[in-house]
Amino acid sequence: MKQGHRSLEELQAELPKFHRFKTAIPCTDELKERVLRFALEEWKEAKDVDISTVDGVKVTYPNTSWFLVRASGTEPALRCYSESRNLEEAHKLLDIVTELARKAIVEAR
Repeated sequence: MKQGHRSLEELQAELPKFHRFKTAIPCTDELKERVLRFALEEWKEAKDVDISTVDGVKVTYPNTSWFLVRASGTEPALRCYSESRNLEEAHKLLDIVTELARKAIVEAR
């Protein structure tokens, strides 16, 4: 098989495309831990997902899409992230995680 040189753009075009979004939600430092515990309780019963608590609470779906809520180490805020190969799904997951994080803040008060 002949080995050819390809440009960075050609190599990059072969990689899967991912859409990632993030936002921050104001949350006092005193509430952060309680909010993350509440979020874990809300999501731990979800079916067909993997849950990680390494850096916040991360929910990963079988199609590799995921969302994460974690406490900011530099501000009184929660950081929410989502990622998916599908643009609409990435937006939807960010909406889900921010809504649940806001609910968790209210419940933790």
